[in-house]
Amino acid sequence: LASVEASEKALEKRGRELDEWQRTLEERTRELTEMRAEIEGAKPAGAMKSGSGAAAKTDDDPESWRKMSPLFEEGDPDEMATKLASFEPEQAAQILNGLDPERAAALLNALPVTDYKPVLDAWRRSKK
Repeated sequence: LASVEASEKALEKRGRELDEWQRTLEERTRELTEMRAEIEGAKPAGAMKSGSGAAAKTDDDPESWRKMSPLFEEGDPDEMATKLASFEPEQAAQILNGLDPERAAALLNALPVTDYKPVLDAWRRSKK
């Protein structure tokens, strides 16, 4: 009987954890939708397809990259660092700038060795 009660409690706890995770995912989805709307609203029609100067300017805009930081606030640092490594070092540095220093350091330290120094250097340059 005690074993059954313990199992029920564990299942209830897991259910609460999953509910919380679902709320977090739904919140992230809303944030991404808002970000997408902002980005699409900031670009002139056809900029995405044509590769025009406006699209290039958005790619170089540090603020647009910092707005992606919430996507990296949670999650396994190793997994998030792998995703961060897919960006150019300057873009990754701006994403790190949008995080609290401890989280930024955790992601930086979890980067693959080949990406660590270029991102670190870009991050240091962006702090000046």
